[in-house]
Amino acid sequence: MRERVLMKKRVLMIIPVLSGGGAERVVSYLTMQLKERYQIDILLDYDNVGYAYSGKIMRINSGIKRAPNSFNELCTYIRKFFVLRKMKKLQKYDCYISHSAISDLLNVMTGNKKCDVILTLHVKPTNMKQSRISVILDFFSRHFMKKADRMIAVSEGVRREYIRDYSIPPEKIVSIWNGTDINEIRRKKEEPLPPEKQQWFVPERTVVTMGRLCEQKGQYYLLRAFSKVVEKIPDARLLILGEGPLKKNLVELAVERNIQNNVIFCGFQKNPFSVLAAADLFVFPSLWEGFGYALEEAICCGLPCISSDFQYGAREILHYNSGEKITDAVYTDLGVLVPVCGGEKKGALTAAENVLADSILKVLADKEYRQSVVENNEKRLAEFSLEIMGDRWAEVIG
Repeated sequence: MRERVLMKKRVLMIIPVLSGGGAERVVSYLTMQLKERYQIDILLDYDNVGYAYSGKIMRINSGIKRAPNSFNELCTYIRKFFVLRKMKKLQKYDCYISHSAISDLLNVMTGNKKCDVILTLHVKPTNMKQSRISVILDFFSRHFMKKADRMIAVSEGVRREYIRDYSIPPEKIVSIWNGTDINEIRRKKEEPLPPEKQQWFVPERTVVTMGRLCEQKGQYYLLRAFSKVVEKIPDARLLILGEGPLKKNLVELAVERNIQNNVIFCGFQKNPFSVLAAADLFVFPSLWEGFGYALEEAICCGLPCISSDFQYGAREILHYNSGEKITDAVYTDLGVLVPVCGGEKKGALTAAENVLADSILKVLADKEYRQSVVENNEKRLAEFSLEIMGDRWAEVIG
């Protein structure tokens, strides 16, 4: 008797591009991690692919890297709506998983009668302070999001917020941390630095941060705080990894605070992990995040970390369980939490900026604490593994 062949469930991942950010990297990892369990394809808005992937890529705008203006972006959303609706009508896939706020909206609005609709939640729409359509997304979240079959939040804090503020049924939403390729990070961090980059770490006492140069990532406040660090440690150095729209403003601020000789704008790094591993301390000053991918990667590189207490991932990553708002630095066995900076951008340092500066000075001076933090984090790196992330996603997809 001929054995019945079990067909893999067909899954479509929906994300604007496949390069540059944490969500995009997660999609890359997921397609590779789950390729033996499902037939996975990817739908992109634009022809922008920088990460490895498994499956077939389809593009709304073939040959175009990004929308030239808002009108073209709107046209892309409209085309994407009709593409998804047609796919679902023809039953092209069993499951549609969206990985951005607009993609979530379109995924829900094109229906789920003949498929499963799964949304990935990174931050609440009202936290997207620079988004021109945050009001629309907030309305969608309040009135339509619960129509999805299931939702995956990138941290438990994000999950609780959606349940509380958008009345999402708790049984519909789970939290799954973004995993990372720990072995690949370990391999890349051991790659030797070229001579020109070795000079970044002479003298020692080097602080590093990594992220897109934009308001959300908080580098502006880190530079202001670092000016106080330089007053105490004149040869301290800050490396800023990343590119973005605020670079000119940040360079001007470094000159204004007279720390231009202590700050290096390193730009995009093909292998940031070898740079991270050579530093003494990682600082993550974000104003808001859903999880905090760069913080996770820095820990995997063996760096002690100071993180702002953004909503929400930092407390979970550093195992700080209090629900109270912090006003001073909190030193845990896994790193340091400091209040989120913001507000005033001129004049004397704010209270939060002073806390950040004092924490940097204290951790740089305490080699024993830095070593202890690194050793403690090394023991629990499995929490960030791709295998655990893949298994948990598979439980949701079914």
